[in-house]
Amino acid sequence: MKAWPTVATVAAAVALSACAADTTVDLSKPEGAVNALFVSAKSQDPSQLPELCDPTGNNDSDTRRLCRTKPGEASWDMFVSWFAGGAVVGKARVDGDVAELDFTFGPERDRRETMKLVRHDERWYLYSF
Repeated sequence: MKAWPTVATVAAAVALSACAADTTVDLSKPEGAVNALFVSAKSQDPSQLPELCDPTGNNDSDTRRLCRTKPGEASWDMFVSWFAGGAVVGKARVDGDVAELDFTFGPERDRRETMKLVRHDERWYLYSF
């Protein structure tokens, strides 16, 4: 009987570490930046969103809005419903420091878009969609 709390504690720690691993942002690839949108929506954690936008400020208003949304704003609920079920489709098409990546999103996961990304200092950022 004394082993149960230990097993439960270990199981909880493993589950928490798995969740933490899911929220890691990897901007070294275009897919990492786009997947971070989906992870943020799914986990309802906006903390990563500001670092996804082009740091030069040249991104479009749609991506700027995504990077600035947070709980308590009307845009947050829409962001969660539209991006929580999103998925990358295929591989990024990279041309120098610019990439395009198709993805699906939407409440029914039936919308398809192309995200344009830009690379600065070996990190990919959302540019437009």
